[in-house]
Amino acid sequence: MAVRIFIVGNRQTALPLPHAPGRKATIQVVGGCSSGEEAVRDLRNRRCGRIDVVLVHFDLPCMDGSECVRKLRRLMPDMPILMFIHGERARDDDLIFTALHAGANGYLPGNLPPAESAWAVAQTHKMAKQGRPVFIMLYESDRHLSKSSRHWHKIRGILNAPTANLSYGKQWRRVMMRMRSTFPMFEPLAPPLILADHELAAA
Repeated sequence: MAVRIFIVGNRQTALPLPHAPGRKATIQVVGGCSSGEEAVRDLRNRRCGRIDVVLVHFDLPCMDGSECVRKLRRLMPDMPILMFIHGERARDDDLIFTALHAGANGYLPGNLPPAESAWAVAQTHKMAKQGRPVFIMLYESDRHLSKSSRHWHKIRGILNAPTANLSYGKQWRRVMMRMRSTFPMFEPLAPPLILADHELAAA
């Protein structure tokens, strides 16, 4: 069954997603809007039926993306929400903390290949269904991954996450932190535990 997503952001800033016909589709875009106000209204009224994951762009008119996520989190406490952004700001690690404090489940660069976007959506949905919420980040290079890893202890403290799992796609580095409970969480924990691919598969 395809994961049903709702996208908040205009078409020029849409996150690349895979396209497949009919029953082969793994992701189905069932709705969207260009502003945070519209998102809150549409999702409150459930105009699109079942929604599995919401994608929110950081830069929205009037209400910015983080404020939109905060309002959606209050409206739908268990809904998986991913934030994304394009351009040079995608490398701004401070935005990770903006997404965290807003209540998002992940921070994604807008230049992700469709397969990596699909992985993030699918994992967020899968873990939410299991009652095991996560926070996901993707990095384009080992250098960027290494630079950002110094923030992980702080991130894990905010999330109350017991582990930080590292795996590799075809090009991108994938980090998935599992939480013990839902937002908000501010209890500091021990330094991050990084699992190898074979350990991640068995986790």
